[in-house]
Amino acid sequence: MRRLLILLVGLPLFAGVKPGGYVEYYGRYWVNKDSARWTLNRLTFKLNMEGDLNEHLHLKVESYLTSNGFPQVNELGNLTTRTDVSPVSYRLGEAYADIYGFLLSDLDLRIGKQEINWGTADKINPTSNLNPYDMDDFLSFGDKLPVNALRAFYSTSSVNFEFAFVPLFTPSYIPSNEFTSAFFNQMPLPQNIPIKNVSYNLVKPAPKVSESSSFSFKASGTVFDWDVSCSYYHGRLTFPVPDSLIMIPDTSGYDVNTFLGFPKIDVIGADFSGSLAGIGLWGEFAYFIPEKTILETKLNSVTVSEDTVLDKPYLKYVLGSDYTFSNGVYVNFQFIHGFINENGDSLNDYITFRVEKKFLNDRLKIAPMGIAAEIPDWSDVKSSYGYILNPEVTYLPFDNVEFKIWGILIDGKGTNSFARLREVDETYLKLKVSF
Repeated sequence: MRRLLILLVGLPLFAGVKPGGYVEYYGRYWVNKDSARWTLNRLTFKLNMEGDLNEHLHLKVESYLTSNGFPQVNELGNLTTRTDVSPVSYRLGEAYADIYGFLLSDLDLRIGKQEINWGTADKINPTSNLNPYDMDDFLSFGDKLPVNALRAFYSTSSVNFEFAFVPLFTPSYIPSNEFTSAFFNQMPLPQNIPIKNVSYNLVKPAPKVSESSSFSFKASGTVFDWDVSCSYYHGRLTFPVPDSLIMIPDTSGYDVNTFLGFPKIDVIGADFSGSLAGIGLWGEFAYFIPEKTILETKLNSVTVSEDTVLDKPYLKYVLGSDYTFSNGVYVNFQFIHGFINENGDSLNDYITFRVEKKFLNDRLKIAPMGIAAEIPDWSDVKSSYGYILNPEVTYLPFDNVEFKIWGILIDGKGTNSFARLREVDETYLKLKVSF
């Protein structure tokens, strides 16, 4: 880590490489009457180095130092260790080099740790599958983890082509906090038998090209002033799905070992964006062709049942629009079929709607209405629904200073993702100083 910090400090010595970044405080407070407490107390320092070393080479390196604000002290001995009393972690963000005009004047390469964001929808992009999700902040649905990858860009007068290759598989990051239950339904455990212990295990793909590598192609262009693209992806799902369940009996009950895997998928995608009569419109469609996945339930080593988890292809899509009225009020609407962790026959419908307006020469932004609603079954909405209300106020008192406060109110019925979070109402505070 020390050598890396020396490298980051030395980068500005290269002509054209400029430092930037921010210092940010982010706090969350759970306001549930029975569980009121701080759930996040984080200070982050981001350092970004980016610039052109010469006409053919561009460099970018992001690094993060984070203090999580919660002392990790459970024993007296922890008080003698500074990293337990005041934990600090380091994380490397994007770190890549762009090579312009590689072999051909219109061929560019990007090599290194990077985010590859495709699609035209707002945050939820079913055609963008090369990067796993970073669910550290539940409300930032579109955050991704950068991965080591090779990208190639080639442009003609009318069409842009892109190829991306990721050597090794990386799963999505799902923190263990109050929002975890939104991403996983309880495993289908056997009924009417005494269960002592349950363990959850992951089946990781082997580090081979045929098992762990992913790649994707995209072609994009403009047709009648509308941006359009089509793409293909081959890789794996980054959220785990049930693979097998093994019951081991003894005299007092059963130990249950569950295994979850990351099935292979092929995805054919298309998207568009443009405007009509001043109204912004976009759409994104992804046709998933999954590897057949069967959940085996075993008693010791004997299979007692098999249930199909994934088999048939399925379609995820997002349709949206936005508009700014003459009085400055901005509205954004999206209809989403299939959330980021949903697959196969478990796709639900979601609606997002947001209203905001800026004041004081754009220094104050108020979003009194922000809502995300989940509808698993349109024929029985009254007994199965969920919603998240998200009002927000952002104030910029000075240049490069941002103060934001907001809250979430969650409610619903049934066992859908949002309804499982109905006790997780929180308030948020964020202060960010950029440089």
